[in-house]
Amino acid sequence: MLIAYNINILGRSARSRLGNILIVDDLNSAEVKSLLSKRGAMCENHAEKVYQLVGGRIKLINQVVRELKAGLPWIGMFMFSLQD
Repeated sequence: MLIAYNINILGRSARSRLGNILIVDDLNSAEVKSLLSKRGAMCENHAEKVYQLVGGRIKLINQVVRELKAGLPWIGMFMFSLQD
């Protein structure tokens, strides 16, 4: 789900330049599978493993996919996920 909020803690002149803040919820398992398999990043089985490893945070999903494409093995991915 994508939600836009206006920030009202700044003065009028700053608020007009700020725009909207977007808040994006974490993805669920089905959404991660759909996203990664439709993009051609990986099969649904691997997408489920990514979800089990990092959950539905988009930033972490992108990092894991990027590292896997760079050649980091699945065994090393667990240590990589603990760094964030």
